[in-house]
Amino acid sequence: GDYISAIEWYHRTLESTTSSDGLCKLYYNLGNSYYRMASELDDMDEVLGHLMMSKTMYRKVLNEKSEHVSAAINLELTRRLIVERKREQEERDKREQELEAELEKIRQQLITHIEEQSHIQKLTQSKIEQFQIIASLSPQQKVLSDKTLDTIDLYEALRKNFFKDAPPEAFPFAESREFTRAAEKDESQASEDLLAQDHAVIKVQDSALDNLRKALAALDQDQNQSQS
Repeated sequence: GDYISAIEWYHRTLESTTSSDGLCKLYYNLGNSYYRMASELDDMDEVLGHLMMSKTMYRKVLNEKSEHVSAAINLELTRRLIVERKREQEERDKREQELEAELEKIRQQLITHIEEQSHIQKLTQSKIEQFQIIASLSPQQKVLSDKTLDTIDLYEALRKNFFKDAPPEAFPFAESREFTRAAEKDESQASEDLLAQDHAVIKVQDSALDNLRKALAALDQDQNQSQS
């Protein structure tokens, strides 16, 4: 129903109502309207606000007529619902904080991977320019590849812990995860190329860096969208 219009009308009518019975009826109808409107809202702050108004109106009824059974029953139901909704809000807030903490962990790892890959690439370039053996950098590149695999595992844990009821294609951080997977493949290939003394490894390292930066950008973008 059009509860907004009804609530406005009841409040206007209150201004010209003086009888106890008339006030009780208006307060009771306001309590019901706020309660029913709360059930149609999605924003938890608005839901709680309307339930608090509903509770206030039922109390006003009982202040006028303490024997009003329906108001007493509805007041108790509203109190219980407020407690339940507050608990749900606390659980949701806690869940969001945990999600943000896990995302920040992934974000910091991606930043570290970018720094390490950039450092390895600079060392590779320097050795190539100085006609030095680049195979010695292969273990360092392999370690980075293993670290990136660990980051991919964090994405999977994120999906299972926070989005297990959603289909895999609905995972909001899938794009960032796929860029990270592509980066790991590049890093693994770069490790093999370094071992083989293949100077074309620079292009592979470029690709790894590009994918890591895209993964970080996608993570930030997806996080902003999920919070909007």
